[in-house]
Amino acid sequence: MYDALGLRFTVSCRDQATRDYVADLLSGLIAPDRGDTGYVTDLAVEDETSRLPGAIATLVGLINLRSLGAAAGSLLLHAGAVSVADAGTTILCGPSGSGKSTLTAALCRRHAYVTDEVVCVAPETMRITAFRKPLALKRGSHDLFPYLRPRTGSIAERYAGDRWLVSADALGGPPLSVAALVPNLVVFPTHVWSGRATRIQRITEAEAAYRLGSNATQLSAVRGGGLTAVARLARRAPAFELTFSDLEDAVTALQDLSSEAA
Repeated sequence: MYDALGLRFTVSCRDQATRDYVADLLSGLIAPDRGDTGYVTDLAVEDETSRLPGAIATLVGLINLRSLGAAAGSLLLHAGAVSVADAGTTILCGPSGSGKSTLTAALCRRHAYVTDEVVCVAPETMRITAFRKPLALKRGSHDLFPYLRPRTGSIAERYAGDRWLVSADALGGPPLSVAALVPNLVVFPTHVWSGRATRIQRITEAEAAYRLGSNATQLSAVRGGGLTAVARLARRAPAFELTFSDLEDAVTALQDLSSEAA
């Protein structure tokens, strides 16, 4: 059984190879044994579609969508996140194409993977719920991560398409510490292609709150008020704007920032 932000689910598929692949891909979402499981949803990969290239991406997309409903009332940010046991969690927040997933994948060589899709924050405590779904790498990032390339002839290659889906375990990095699931840094990245030097700049709490709100979903449903929650997060963690073209320079800058914020 799996757990995605409170969505408890199983996956059924009659094709054994596909079933084994999905089990490996969703390894980061395996639900802890808590006795009473409550309501459990079954998500089926239909036999007649299980061999189509987009079948698993469709399944992961459905998990993402259904998890938002399960987490209603929390502050849900369009963001990736990584954590360090003695430093807390770095939130990488921004729209599609800003470089969040690429940065998250690169940081996971030394940081624990939290999510690359939705950062779920409890509005009262600012605690983060991990959402260790498969990380999706778009075609433009593939050459940066040759070690994550699906093996030739593998079932992962068959399903890859324009996006590689990488399991939490395959990303590497240290184990995730529950104690580290508190925000200690918020970064708003922007990837540029012009070869400009990496630039990182502190932004005000007011600007951070505005950007967090702009990249939140279901803001009106947040317990205690969405604006209150984003303001609380902006006060809780220092926020920075990151502009980068070189991935390694950006990773180094973020690691230095995380150490300073610890």
